[in-house]
Amino acid sequence: MKEKLKASVNAIAAKDVEAFHKTLGPGIGTEHDYLLNNVVNFTTVDKAHEENGRILVAVNGENLRQDGGSPVMGYTFYFEQEESADGRL
Repeated sequence: MKEKLKASVNAIAAKDVEAFHKTLGPGIGTEHDYLLNNVVNFTTVDKAHEENGRILVAVNGENLRQDGGSPVMGYTFYFEQEESADGRL
């Protein structure tokens, strides 16, 4: 989970669409590509916690855009346990 989170954050920071897509689950498509439009300096990773069977991790940072928006920006990453080929989690 830690490596997948790191890869996602690095892809967003680098605005690398291909790398970002590799970090998403199958079938996600391009619906989250808008995240790459933001200019953000990631600063903190909150403690992971479980909610509704998923692990959530908030990553916060500074909005570097000069458009008058909020100076704080955050993303919440969701991790779901993958099912094995025999149907077990």
